[in-house]
Amino acid sequence: MNSSFWIHGPECLRQKEENWPKGSDCKFSPGESGERRIIQDQISTFLCEARSNSAPLLDMSKHSCLNKLLRVTSWVFCFIHNIRNDVKRYGVISAEELLGAEKYWRKTTQGDVFVEEIAHLKQGKRVSKTSAILELNPFLDSDGIIQAGGRLQKSKFTYLQKHPILMPAKHHFVSLLVFDSHKKVFHFGISDTLMEIREKYWVIKERQTVKNHLKRCVMCNRFNSSPGVQVTASLSIARME
Repeated sequence: MNSSFWIHGPECLRQKEENWPKGSDCKFSPGESGERRIIQDQISTFLCEARSNSAPLLDMSKHSCLNKLLRVTSWVFCFIHNIRNDVKRYGVISAEELLGAEKYWRKTTQGDVFVEEIAHLKQGKRVSKTSAILELNPFLDSDGIIQAGGRLQKSKFTYLQKHPILMPAKHHFVSLLVFDSHKKVFHFGISDTLMEIREKYWVIKERQTVKNHLKRCVMCNRFNSSPGVQVTASLSIARME
Protein backbone atom coordinates (compact mmCIF):
# COMPACT_ATOMS: atom_id res chain seq x y z
CA MET A 1 0.00 0.00 0.00
CA ASN A 2 1.20 3.51 -0.76
CA SER A 3 2.74 5.03 2.38
CA SER A 4 1.39 8.47 1.46
CA PHE A 5 -2.12 7.22 2.27
CA TRP A 6 -1.19 6.93 5.97
CA ILE A 7 0.53 10.36 5.99
CA HIS A 8 -1.89 12.46 3.93
CA GLY A 9 -5.02 10.30 3.60
CA PRO A 10 -6.96 9.89 0.33
CA GLU A 11 -6.61 12.45 -2.47
CA CYS A 12 -10.12 13.87 -1.94
CA LEU A 13 -9.18 15.28 1.47
CA ARG A 14 -6.66 17.66 -0.10
CA GLN A 15 -9.36 19.20 -2.28
CA LYS A 16 -12.12 21.63 -1.37
CA GLU A 17 -15.08 20.40 0.63
CA GLU A 18 -17.51 20.74 -2.29
CA ASN A 19 -15.35 18.26 -4.24
CA TRP A 20 -15.51 15.60 -1.52
CA PRO A 21 -17.44 12.40 -2.45
CA LYS A 22 -21.06 12.35 -1.33
CA GLY A 23 -22.70 9.47 0.58
CA SER A 24 -21.01 6.12 1.13
CA ASP A 25 -19.82 5.68 -2.49
CA CYS A 26 -16.30 6.85 -1.75
CA LYS A 27 -13.86 5.54 -4.35
CA PHE A 28 -10.41 4.47 -3.23
CA SER A 29 -7.67 2.75 -5.12
CA PRO A 30 -7.64 -1.09 -4.92
CA GLY A 31 -4.86 -1.10 -2.37
CA GLU A 32 -6.52 1.52 -0.21
CA SER A 33 -9.94 -0.13 -0.20
CA GLY A 34 -8.37 -3.49 0.68
CA GLU A 35 -6.56 -2.03 3.69
CA ARG A 36 -9.70 -0.17 4.75
CA ARG A 37 -11.68 -3.41 4.62
CA ILE A 38 -9.10 -5.22 6.74
CA ILE A 39 -9.17 -2.48 9.38
CA GLN A 40 -12.97 -2.62 9.55
CA ASP A 41 -12.88 -6.42 9.96
CA GLN A 42 -10.43 -6.10 12.81
CA ILE A 43 -12.62 -3.54 14.58
CA SER A 44 -15.71 -5.71 14.16
CA THR A 45 -13.93 -8.77 15.55
CA PHE A 46 -12.71 -6.80 18.56
CA LEU A 47 -16.21 -5.55 19.36
CA CYS A 48 -17.65 -9.06 19.18
CA GLU A 49 -15.06 -10.37 21.62
CA ALA A 50 -15.51 -7.47 24.04
CA ARG A 51 -19.29 -7.87 24.18
CA SER A 52 -19.28 -11.64 24.58
CA ASN A 53 -21.10 -12.61 27.78
CA SER A 54 -19.93 -16.22 27.76
CA ALA A 55 -16.27 -15.42 28.41
CA PRO A 56 -15.27 -14.87 32.07
CA LEU A 57 -13.99 -11.54 33.27
CA LEU A 58 -10.52 -12.90 34.09
CA ASP A 59 -8.52 -16.06 33.54
CA MET A 60 -9.04 -17.78 36.88
CA SER A 61 -6.32 -20.36 36.25
CA LYS A 62 -3.64 -17.65 36.51
CA HIS A 63 -4.45 -17.07 40.19
CA SER A 64 -3.40 -19.42 42.99
CA CYS A 65 -4.95 -17.47 45.88
CA LEU A 66 -8.65 -16.80 46.42
CA ASN A 67 -8.15 -13.43 48.13
CA LYS A 68 -5.97 -12.17 45.29
CA LEU A 69 -8.52 -13.31 42.71
CA LEU A 70 -11.32 -11.47 44.52
CA ARG A 71 -9.29 -8.29 44.92
CA VAL A 72 -8.25 -8.20 41.27
CA THR A 73 -11.85 -8.83 40.21
CA SER A 74 -13.08 -6.03 42.47
CA TRP A 75 -10.62 -3.56 40.95
CA VAL A 76 -11.71 -4.57 37.44
CA PHE A 77 -15.34 -3.94 38.39
CA CYS A 78 -14.36 -0.54 39.83
CA PHE A 79 -12.53 0.35 36.63
CA ILE A 80 -15.57 -0.59 34.52
CA HIS A 81 -17.84 1.45 36.80
CA ASN A 82 -15.54 4.48 36.58
CA ILE A 83 -15.36 4.29 32.79
CA ARG A 84 -19.13 3.99 32.34
CA ASN A 85 -19.98 6.77 34.76
CA ASP A 86 -16.98 9.00 34.01
CA VAL A 87 -15.90 9.18 37.66
CA LYS A 88 -12.59 8.80 39.46
CA ARG A 89 -12.39 6.70 42.55
CA TYR A 90 -9.36 6.19 44.80
CA GLY A 91 -8.96 4.22 48.00
CA VAL A 92 -9.25 0.62 49.10
CA ILE A 93 -11.65 -2.14 48.17
CA SER A 94 -14.65 -2.43 50.50
CA ALA A 95 -16.11 -5.62 51.92
CA GLU A 96 -19.22 -5.21 49.77
CA GLU A 97 -17.11 -5.10 46.62
CA LEU A 98 -15.23 -8.25 47.63
CA LEU A 99 -18.56 -9.95 48.27
CA GLY A 100 -19.76 -8.87 44.83
CA ALA A 101 -16.63 -10.37 43.25
CA GLU A 102 -17.19 -13.61 45.13
CA LYS A 103 -20.81 -13.75 43.94
CA TYR A 104 -19.59 -13.26 40.38
CA TRP A 105 -17.24 -16.26 40.58
CA ARG A 106 -19.89 -18.37 42.33
CA LYS A 107 -22.25 -17.81 39.44
CA THR A 108 -19.52 -18.28 36.85
CA THR A 109 -18.41 -21.58 38.38
CA GLN A 110 -21.94 -22.94 38.53
CA GLY A 111 -22.57 -21.76 34.97
CA ASP A 112 -19.56 -23.78 33.78
CA VAL A 113 -20.74 -27.06 35.34
CA PHE A 114 -24.47 -26.93 36.17
CA VAL A 115 -25.71 -25.70 32.79
CA GLU A 116 -28.59 -28.15 32.49
CA GLU A 117 -29.61 -27.77 36.13
CA ILE A 118 -29.76 -23.97 35.88
CA ALA A 119 -31.89 -24.20 32.74
CA HIS A 120 -34.39 -26.51 34.48
CA LEU A 121 -34.59 -24.39 37.61
CA LYS A 122 -35.18 -21.19 35.62
CA GLN A 123 -38.15 -22.90 33.97
CA GLY A 124 -39.56 -23.89 37.35
CA LYS A 125 -38.78 -27.57 36.84
CA ARG A 126 -36.86 -30.05 38.94
CA VAL A 127 -33.40 -31.10 37.91
CA SER A 128 -33.00 -34.33 35.99
CA LYS A 129 -32.83 -37.67 37.78
CA THR A 130 -29.23 -38.17 36.66
CA SER A 131 -28.04 -34.89 38.19
CA ALA A 132 -25.49 -35.03 41.00
CA ILE A 133 -27.42 -32.42 43.02
CA LEU A 134 -30.88 -34.02 42.79
CA GLU A 135 -30.93 -35.22 46.41
CA LEU A 136 -29.97 -31.75 47.69
CA ASN A 137 -33.28 -30.21 46.55
CA PRO A 138 -31.60 -27.25 44.79
CA PHE A 139 -33.21 -23.89 44.07
CA LEU A 140 -32.16 -20.55 42.60
CA ASP A 141 -31.80 -17.50 44.81
CA SER A 142 -32.41 -13.89 43.79
CA ASP A 143 -28.93 -13.67 42.22
CA GLY A 144 -29.44 -16.80 40.10
CA ILE A 145 -27.07 -18.93 42.24
CA ILE A 146 -27.95 -22.54 43.04
CA GLN A 147 -28.36 -23.28 46.73
CA ALA A 148 -29.26 -26.44 48.59
CA GLY A 149 -32.68 -26.94 50.15
CA GLY A 150 -32.96 -28.95 53.33
CA ARG A 151 -34.99 -29.11 56.51
CA LEU A 152 -33.19 -26.54 58.66
CA GLN A 153 -35.46 -23.58 57.95
CA LYS A 154 -36.53 -23.27 61.61
CA SER A 155 -33.01 -23.55 63.03
CA LYS A 156 -30.95 -20.64 64.35
CA PHE A 157 -28.20 -21.09 61.82
CA THR A 158 -27.29 -18.40 59.32
CA TYR A 159 -28.96 -18.39 55.92
CA LEU A 160 -25.93 -19.83 54.13
CA GLN A 161 -25.60 -22.55 56.76
CA LYS A 162 -29.22 -23.53 56.17
CA HIS A 163 -28.93 -23.27 52.38
CA PRO A 164 -25.27 -23.58 51.35
CA ILE A 165 -24.15 -22.71 47.85
CA LEU A 166 -23.59 -25.78 45.70
CA MET A 167 -20.18 -26.24 44.10
CA PRO A 168 -18.83 -28.92 41.78
CA ALA A 169 -16.06 -31.29 42.78
CA LYS A 170 -13.67 -30.38 39.97
CA HIS A 171 -13.15 -26.69 39.29
CA HIS A 172 -10.32 -24.23 39.84
CA PHE A 173 -12.53 -22.00 41.99
CA VAL A 174 -13.19 -24.98 44.28
CA SER A 175 -9.44 -25.58 44.54
CA LEU A 176 -8.90 -21.96 45.61
CA LEU A 177 -11.79 -22.27 48.06
CA VAL A 178 -10.39 -25.44 49.67
CA PHE A 179 -6.89 -24.02 50.13
CA ASP A 180 -8.27 -20.74 51.48
CA SER A 181 -10.38 -22.59 54.05
CA HIS A 182 -7.41 -24.84 54.89
CA LYS A 183 -5.30 -21.76 55.66
CA LYS A 184 -8.04 -20.26 57.82
CA VAL A 185 -8.01 -23.34 60.09
CA PHE A 186 -4.19 -23.17 60.30
CA HIS A 187 -3.55 -26.26 58.17
CA PHE A 188 -5.56 -28.66 60.31
CA GLY A 189 -6.98 -31.85 58.85
CA ILE A 190 -9.83 -32.71 56.52
CA SER A 191 -12.62 -32.40 59.09
CA ASP A 192 -11.66 -28.88 60.18
CA THR A 193 -11.33 -27.75 56.57
CA LEU A 194 -14.76 -29.20 55.77
CA MET A 195 -16.32 -27.36 58.71
CA GLU A 196 -14.92 -24.07 57.41
CA ILE A 197 -16.17 -24.73 53.88
CA ARG A 198 -19.66 -25.67 55.08
CA GLU A 199 -20.14 -22.19 56.52
CA LYS A 200 -21.06 -21.08 52.99
CA TYR A 201 -20.65 -23.91 50.48
CA TRP A 202 -21.58 -27.50 49.87
CA VAL A 203 -19.11 -29.22 47.56
CA ILE A 204 -20.11 -32.36 45.67
CA LYS A 205 -18.14 -35.33 47.06
CA GLU A 206 -16.64 -32.87 49.49
CA ARG A 207 -14.58 -35.19 51.69
CA GLN A 208 -12.85 -36.87 48.77
CA THR A 209 -12.38 -33.49 47.07
CA VAL A 210 -10.78 -31.91 50.14
CA LYS A 211 -8.61 -34.96 50.69
CA ASN A 212 -7.27 -34.83 47.14
CA HIS A 213 -6.46 -31.13 47.44
CA LEU A 214 -4.77 -31.36 50.83
CA LYS A 215 -2.37 -33.92 49.43
CA ARG A 216 -0.85 -31.06 47.44
CA CYS A 217 -0.41 -28.74 50.43
CA VAL A 218 3.32 -28.01 50.66
CA MET A 219 3.31 -27.01 54.32
CA CYS A 220 1.34 -30.07 55.43
CA ASN A 221 3.60 -32.39 53.46
CA ARG A 222 6.64 -30.77 55.02
CA PHE A 223 5.49 -31.19 58.64
CA ASN A 224 3.76 -34.54 58.22
CA SER A 225 6.64 -36.23 56.45
CA SER A 226 8.43 -39.01 58.34
CA PRO A 227 12.11 -38.51 59.23
CA GLY A 228 14.65 -40.23 57.09
CA VAL A 229 16.28 -43.44 58.38
CA GLN A 230 19.92 -43.97 57.56
CA VAL A 231 21.59 -47.36 57.87
CA THR A 232 24.55 -47.28 60.26
CA ALA A 233 27.82 -47.95 58.54
CA SER A 234 30.12 -50.81 59.57
CA LEU A 235 32.81 -50.16 62.14
CA SER A 236 36.33 -49.63 60.91
CA ILE A 237 39.14 -52.08 61.63
CA ALA A 238 40.90 -49.61 63.94
CA ARG A 239 37.84 -49.48 66.21
CA MET A 240 37.40 -53.24 66.34
CA GLU A 241 40.97 -54.15 67.39
